[in-house]
Amino acid sequence: MLSGRTAGWTRAALVAAVALVYFAAARFGLGFAVVAEQVTVVWPPSGIALAALLVLGFRVWPGVWLGALAANALAHEGVGTALAIASGNTIEALVGAWLLRRIRFHEGLDRVWDVMGLFGLAAGLSTTVAATVGATSLCLSGIQPWSAFSRLWSVWWLGDAMGILVLAPALLIWGSRPYVRWSRPRAVEAVALGACVVVTTAASFGGRFEQLTGSHFAYLVFPLLIWLALRFGQRGAAPAILIVTGIAVALTVRGLGPFGAARTGHPLMMLQVFLAVAALTALVLGATIAERDTAERRRMTDYAVGRIMAQSATLEEAAPQILEAICECLEWDVGALWVVGTVGGVEAPGAELRCLEVWHRPELDVREFVAATRERRFAEGIGLPGRVWQARGPAWIADVVRDPNFPRAPVAVREGLHSAFGFPISLGGEVLGVIEFFSRQIRRPDETLLQLFAVVGSQIGQFIARKRSEAAVRDSEVELRQASEAKDQFLALLGHELRNPLAPIRNALEILRTRKTDPAVAAQMHEMMERQTAHMVRLVDDLLDVSRITRGKIELRRERVDLRTAVERVVETVRPLLDDRAHDLRLSLPPEPILLEADPTRLEQILSNLLSNAAKYTPGSGTIDFSVARDGEQAVIRVRDNGIGIRPEMRGRIFELFAQADRLPERVQEGLGIGLTLVRSLTQLHGGTVTVTSGGPGHGSEFVVRLPCLPAHAPLGPPVVKAPAAAPSAQRRRVLVVDDNLDSAESLAILLQMHGHDVRMAGDGPSALAAAREHRPELVLLDIGLPAGMDGYELAQRLRPEAGLERAVIVAVTGYGQEEDRRRTADAGFDDHLVKPVDMQKLWRLLAGL
Repeated sequence: MLSGRTAGWTRAALVAAVALVYFAAARFGLGFAVVAEQVTVVWPPSGIALAALLVLGFRVWPGVWLGALAANALAHEGVGTALAIASGNTIEALVGAWLLRRIRFHEGLDRVWDVMGLFGLAAGLSTTVAATVGATSLCLSGIQPWSAFSRLWSVWWLGDAMGILVLAPALLIWGSRPYVRWSRPRAVEAVALGACVVVTTAASFGGRFEQLTGSHFAYLVFPLLIWLALRFGQRGAAPAILIVTGIAVALTVRGLGPFGAARTGHPLMMLQVFLAVAALTALVLGATIAERDTAERRRMTDYAVGRIMAQSATLEEAAPQILEAICECLEWDVGALWVVGTVGGVEAPGAELRCLEVWHRPELDVREFVAATRERRFAEGIGLPGRVWQARGPAWIADVVRDPNFPRAPVAVREGLHSAFGFPISLGGEVLGVIEFFSRQIRRPDETLLQLFAVVGSQIGQFIARKRSEAAVRDSEVELRQASEAKDQFLALLGHELRNPLAPIRNALEILRTRKTDPAVAAQMHEMMERQTAHMVRLVDDLLDVSRITRGKIELRRERVDLRTAVERVVETVRPLLDDRAHDLRLSLPPEPILLEADPTRLEQILSNLLSNAAKYTPGSGTIDFSVARDGEQAVIRVRDNGIGIRPEMRGRIFELFAQADRLPERVQEGLGIGLTLVRSLTQLHGGTVTVTSGGPGHGSEFVVRLPCLPAHAPLGPPVVKAPAAAPSAQRRRVLVVDDNLDSAESLAILLQMHGHDVRMAGDGPSALAAAREHRPELVLLDIGLPAGMDGYELAQRLRPEAGLERAVIVAVTGYGQEEDRRRTADAGFDDHLVKPVDMQKLWRLLAGL
C-alpha cells in the first residue's frame, strides 16, 4: 500500500497528465471547427476523458476539467462560458463512466454487451450532456445565435460521440491490458495487415482509385477491418479503426477522397457517419470473436483441469499443472494454491491457510512475490485467500495495490501485479483450500469467470475426496495384507511353539513306555513333562489374556505390593533362561520399599515379559541391566540390554499384537509376538506408561515402565502367604468323571484310582445320570461339552435333585476359563470350575475338603 503523501503526489501527477493530454487533443480537435470556432466534428478529448476515468478511476476528473477549461479559454470565449463548457465536458465523462460501471462494463470490450454499452450509453447518451451545455452556453453568452442551436448541438454531439467511439476503444483495450503475447508469425501477420490498412485507406480516401475507375472505393477498408477483428479481436480492430479515422480525416480535410469532393452536406460530418458504421461493425465483430475465444479458452481450461486431475495421483502432483493450465489458457501471470489443515497427507498447524504451490510465467521476474506467498499463513478473513475461505465463494480484486485487505501489496507493487481473483476448493460446503491468480493488468470483475471457477473448485474438491478415498482403500489393503501376513506368521509361530513342548512330552512317553526305565530317568522325564506342560499352559493363558484385554474383560485384583519383592520373584522365575544363555544380569534395587497399589500377578507378568524379552533377543553371554527406582510419585522400571536392537521403522509397532522384531541369527524365532502387547495393556490398566528406545540394529534396546506408586511412608500390608501344596487326600472318595474325550477321562480316572479313590467314568449325559444313581459319587468332575443332546449345564441341573446327590460337589472341568464361563457354570449350579489341563494341586485340595 502507498503512503498518504506518495498517494497524493501520484494522484496529482495523474491529474496533471490527463489535463495536458486533454488540452493537446482539444486544441487539435478545435482546428477542425467549421460551424463555430468552439464546435468541431472531430473531438478526440471525449474518448480520452472517458478512457481516463475508466482506467485510472474517477479521482482524475479534475484533469478533464482543467484541460477543457484551458482549451476553451483560448477559443475566444468568456470565462463564464469556458467554465460552463469545461463543466459540461467533465460531467459528460463522469456520466458516461458511471453508466458503464453500472452495467459492469469490461474495458477490454470482449463482449457485445460492452460494445453496445459504449455505443449507446457513452457515445449516444452521455454526449448529450456536453452538447446541450456547450450549445446553450454559446447561445446564452451571445457568441452564437439561438437559430444555430440545433446545428451546434448536432455537430457537438457527433464530434463527442465519434471521439468516444473511435479513440476510447483503443485507449481502453491497450490501457487496461497493455501486454501482448503473440508469436512471431502472428506478430508478422498483424504488422502486414496494419500496413495494408494504411495503404488501402490512403489510396481509397486519397482519390487514387477514383482516377482509375471514376468512382471511389472507401468500403475497401471493411474487409481489412473484418479480417483484423476475426484474427486479432479487439486488439486488432480498435487500433485499425483509429488508423483509418486519422488518415481519412486528414485527407478529407484536404478535399480528397469520396467525402472531400462531396458537393452536398459537410464532408467531415458525412465522413464521421461512415466511420461510425465502420467502427461499430468492426467492434461488434471483434467482441463476438472475443466472446467465442473466451468461451473456447474457458472450455479448454475446464478440460485441462479435468485431464490433469485424471492423470494425477495426489493434489501435490496436480497443483503446479493446474495453476499453469489456468494461467496459460486465461492469460494470468501468477497462480497459487492454498490448503486448509490436512490435504493430500500434508499437515498444516492450526486453522490457517498455507501455500502448497506457486506457479508464474517463466519470463516474469516475481521471485519476491513468490517467496512472500510461500512464507505466508492466512487466517480466515485475512488477505485474498482468507476472504475466499470466509465467504466460501469466489472473490475479485481489481487492483491489489488499492485493496486495504491485501498484506502482500507492497511486494505486488514492486513486481507490477494488479488484478487478482480467488475461488475456494470446496466439498459439500467445506472449504479444503483456495486457488488465487494475479495479473499485471487491471481487470474488472468477471462474474462469468467466477461462476466457472466455482464449479472448477468443486471439481478439485471432489478430486481430493476421491484421492482420499483411494488412499484409504490402499491403506486398508496394506493393513489387511499386513494383518494377513501377521496372522500367517502367528499361526506358524503358534504351531512351532506348541510343537516344541509336545516333542519332549512324546519322547518322554516313549521312554516311560519301556519297562526297564531307570527310576532316576523316569523322575527326570516326569519333571520335564511337567515343565513343558506348564509352558503350553502359559502360551494358552497369554492368548486368553490378550483376548480379555482386547475386549475389556480383564479385571485387576489390586493390593499393596512391594515392587522390590515382585522383581525378585520374577528374576527367580526367569533365572533358568538367563543361565541357559549365560547372560550377565545386573540388578539394581533401592534399599527402601517402593509400594504400588497393583495386581501382583499382572505386575509380575509385566516384569517377566520384559526380562524374558531381553533374554531372548540378546546373543549369548550378553548383559542385561534391570533397575528399579522412585521418581517422585512414580516407580520407574528399566530393562536395558545389549542385544540385537530394534530397527527405526519397527519402534512404532513393537507393542502391536503379533509384532515380531528381528530374530537372532543363531536361533529360530521365539514367542508369539504378544508379550509386549500384554506389557503395554497391563501397564496402562495400572495407570502407567511404557516406552522403548534403541540405537538401531546391533545397539540393544531399553524398555522403561512408569507406574504410579504410593508415598514412601505408606505402611506395607500383611504379606501374602501362599497356601502350601495340598497332599493327595488320604480318605477314599467316590468320584464320577464325565468326559466325552476318552483319553482325558481314562487318564484322570487312573490318576485318581492310583491315589486310592473309587472312580467311575461316563462319556455322555444319559450314561452319567445312570452311573450317578448307581454310584452315588461325592465328587463329580463334569466336562461341559457333551454329546447326545445333553451338555454339562443341563446334566448338572439334573443331577442336583437326584436322591443321595444333594451334598455331592459338582465341578466343571473345561477348556473355557474366562470370567463369563465361570459365571455361567456358577449359575448352572456347579460348585467349582477347573480349567484343562487340570491343576492337580487344586484337585487334591478339592478332595481334601470333601
